[in-house]
Amino acid sequence: MSKTSKADRQTRILDAAENAFAGLGFDGASLRAIVREAKVNLATVYYYFNSKEGLMEAVLKRRFDPLKAEHLELIRRFEQEAHGQPLALEQIVEAMVLPPLRLAVCASTHVAVVRRLIGRIVLEPSRSLGT
Repeated sequence: MSKTSKADRQTRILDAAENAFAGLGFDGASLRAIVREAKVNLATVYYYFNSKEGLMEAVLKRRFDPLKAEHLELIRRFEQEAHGQPLALEQIVEAMVLPPLRLAVCASTHVAVVRRLIGRIVLEPSRSLGT
């Protein structure tokens, strides 16, 4: 098995899961539908992600780790510019708000799914996920 086919399989699973979780919420999303869309078998999902919860965690990490990195990069930049002085509240707020706002105005298809996913998480907390 080549690394490309493994990465492709994982990406297909994550894309299908992201669509399902965004459209139906965590509790409403079916692993059977996810594997059907991803064109893999259920054992493959468990192999890579261990559980439905692990799959959701991977979906969230894939989309939100870049936002976290952008938050931290802005904070680092502001700290360098401050030369040891405390950051202004406005800078901290900017570092926290700017990355998600950039994501919100992006027109790509995956961003629309991410916006729906965020809405599901906020509006329909899942007991399974502890949200």
